[in-house]
Amino acid sequence: AGAKKVFAYLHPSKTMPVLLQALKAQEASTIVYAPGIAPEVRKNHAASNLHFADKALDIQKVSMQCDAAITNGSYGTTCAILLAGKPVLTCPQNLERQLVARRVTEIGAGLMVPLENPELSGEKLNAVLNDTSLQQGAVSFAHRYAGLDQAWQTEKMMRTVNDLLPGTAVA
Repeated sequence: AGAKKVFAYLHPSKTMPVLLQALKAQEASTIVYAPGIAPEVRKNHAASNLHFADKALDIQKVSMQCDAAITNGSYGTTCAILLAGKPVLTCPQNLERQLVARRVTEIGAGLMVPLENPELSGEKLNAVLNDTSLQQGAVSFAHRYAGLDQAWQTEKMMRTVNDLLPGTAVA
């Protein structure tokens, strides 16, 4: 439905309806994975350029095929998108994800829609899709961390936690 491809992995929030409306208005093909979305929200926002996935998608494949992504700021998904060199629009719902979102913004690889300002969704989405400096920021991130192995990183963190907690063992 459009020249650009967007992947959105979102959880229901007050930002979601505004963001879905902004996605419908874009000339971009969008696939949304939104576990827990109400059927009426899904029905009200379906469009020729906006489709909802019924199950989780392979984030590695999706990140390579999309031009930009929208996340709630979860570390794993956001990192996978950035490692593919794609800019991210984050819509964080808690402090941990706000920290990830702020860092993405600070490194110039995306933008954040604050939970208290969902009306900014359209403007920020447009910038993530069209601002070449954000695209360059994401590519720079991907080059800088090209050797990062998320599975190795997770294992290393678990071993560190294990070492700090007496009487535990990591399998």
